[in-house]
Amino acid sequence: MIPDGGHHSRPMAASSFSSNTSFFQAAPEPHPMGMISPEIVSSFNTSPTNAGAEYSHPMGHFDAYLPGDFNFMPSNSAPRIVGMVEGGVDWLNLEFDSPNNADLQAQYQTGGLQAAYPNPHMSTAVAEALYNRNQQAIPAQLMPIRNQDSERKAPKSSEVQTAQQWPFDHTRNPESQKCRLPPLRDILHGTVLSNEPDNGVIIKSLIQLMSSPYLPEMDLSLDVSMMSALDLLKNSLELYFSEFHAVLPLVHIPTFQLTKVPTVTLAAMACIGAMYSDDQQGTEQSWSLSEICIQMIAYLGNGDSTNFYNSPYLIANCLHQIYSLGSGNRRLYQNADCSRGILIGCLRGMGLLQPRVSTELEREDLKNTISNENVAVEWLRWKDQEQEKRIAWSSFEYDCSLCTLTAKRGAVDLPELPHLLPCAEPLWDAPSPQAWAALYTRLTPTARGASTAKMLRNLLAGKGVPEDLPAWSKRLCAQSIGRLLWDIKQLDIMATSEYLRLPSLAAAQRQTKSTLLQGLNTLTESMYALSSTAELIHYNLTSLICHYSHLYSADEAMDLVVHIFRTSASHSKQRDPSLSSAKKRLAAILAKNPHKARNLAWHAAQIIAVASEYLVSAPCEIMRVFMGYIFILAFAKFGPQSSPETNYASCPVRLDLSNRMDGQRTAIATWIENGGPWGIGSVESIYSPGSLHAISEEARAMLRKMRFWGLAKKFSRILESFDFEAD
Repeated sequence: MIPDGGHHSRPMAASSFSSNTSFFQAAPEPHPMGMISPEIVSSFNTSPTNAGAEYSHPMGHFDAYLPGDFNFMPSNSAPRIVGMVEGGVDWLNLEFDSPNNADLQAQYQTGGLQAAYPNPHMSTAVAEALYNRNQQAIPAQLMPIRNQDSERKAPKSSEVQTAQQWPFDHTRNPESQKCRLPPLRDILHGTVLSNEPDNGVIIKSLIQLMSSPYLPEMDLSLDVSMMSALDLLKNSLELYFSEFHAVLPLVHIPTFQLTKVPTVTLAAMACIGAMYSDDQQGTEQSWSLSEICIQMIAYLGNGDSTNFYNSPYLIANCLHQIYSLGSGNRRLYQNADCSRGILIGCLRGMGLLQPRVSTELEREDLKNTISNENVAVEWLRWKDQEQEKRIAWSSFEYDCSLCTLTAKRGAVDLPELPHLLPCAEPLWDAPSPQAWAALYTRLTPTARGASTAKMLRNLLAGKGVPEDLPAWSKRLCAQSIGRLLWDIKQLDIMATSEYLRLPSLAAAQRQTKSTLLQGLNTLTESMYALSSTAELIHYNLTSLICHYSHLYSADEAMDLVVHIFRTSASHSKQRDPSLSSAKKRLAAILAKNPHKARNLAWHAAQIIAVASEYLVSAPCEIMRVFMGYIFILAFAKFGPQSSPETNYASCPVRLDLSNRMDGQRTAIATWIENGGPWGIGSVESIYSPGSLHAISEEARAMLRKMRFWGLAKKFSRILESFDFEAD
């Protein structure tokens, strides 16, 4: 196993890898239905009218107002709107300002930060285990290049793997490919500082710190500028752990030590952490840390190809790509889009993503005892395996985010996802080998890491969700189902007359879509009972996935809403003729089936309700919240209107209240069936004067809460540009 940066000895040696598999590979086409067997789908007899009755899970009554099928147009026979993008919009490539807006021209001032991230203390047994395990290996990146070729030893015969039978198979042991590069410090000075008008002292010192593979262990108290740079780094890491770690628990905190983690990983963590700073200087420093990280990732990968198979390096790659997605900067987004293939290819090379066949046995962790003699070694071995699994799952979630934000196909094939889901967080956060061993033997195999295929299969067969399934695992199941629904929609779009001139696949996929949406409903309801903030975060993200999946699965309704708002935000002087057609088409679709239109409006309002209760600030969630608001606004403006008698005869129904509240389920079910006035947020009734403007202002206020991510500003500008008075 590759020891990560949390260990006392420096991680990985070049001798840990062999073979010459290339890591620059194009991602294969996904197999969208690879996770659902025919027998699962055939076991249901679901229709738009009996979905709730025939769903066997006891929570099936939820479908009284959460039906699985939302196809407004039975055959997609109507002509498409000329100029309208179906299947979503590449929001990251949408610019409202000049591309030369110099977003990266951040200016820095000298000054120090006083916060410091505390280093945990390790027991002697753990330190000794780390030392013994890694003493045999000297990191290749720490050795001078001139000595590596002359002193390279021939690999042992036991380390040489037999040739792959299939020429395209990945191997975990790549042959090291090194090239001579200028010193990293020179590259950073030439690129990062060139963007700094005042060549800030702190940034210079930060570059000096980050130019080494690891932070120095020497006393820096006599150098004021170096201490200021170190304080900046520590403060940024503190913000990372307090604001973002629970969203994506990649880092193993019990073994995290500042001087033992590669600087490239620290840079990626710090650029996200600094972004959450409340002051302008912290935000600007986030940009500089990001620039440092970009150069370090490229430098280390080009200098020694074995870094592509190094867990800390892949963590840095994944985190920085997530940062790039939410930055709102087109150059960073394009860099992330290009780098995704490298990240996924390296995970395949490490065997963390690998296709499986139906005859392959499903592995589960059934081990119930741990040797007390080697508990420290066993803990570190397990930690490495669990972290690699978490890297793969985190990269899959990043891949899903990129799909959602850009309307592009995923790079990760669903059948190649890890066999096991992540373990429960208390086990991952166990502070010592003894605590870990005690928890490990008491937890169920499901809590230690459930079988991915088994969980999805049982869920979609209506067997419910195990109580001991960790919250992040539930969220990952929701991501997998959401990806399947996304792939189904993409296939249906390609089948339309404008592309392949084939009959619509909507009717054929109706039962499958209903089953998948039912599974998302069940996952969401299974997470109502929460015991920690981390579980609350996973619940929020799962809920947003669920409700947003209902929206984008509803034929072209969401596509029309997006087209209307996006076109309205365009600064083109010529009026787009497709805008008027899209508005008429949306109004016709919503009027054709008002029950389903109101059902979708409830899902959109639930996105707002979840975000209002506890806001999780992450790139994809920004877009989902925005989508919820624009659908509500479109429904209010173009949707079916109730008669004046109905409006004043009944009390408005609040759509953004949780259905856990007494009487709320009944109230919503009645409203979906009969219609009537409704309200959301501070707007008591949608028919009140100025209600649309008030909802739009609340949407922008919500986006301002996620101001740390530059992407939120783009969506806010779209809302500002929409003319609610126009027909």
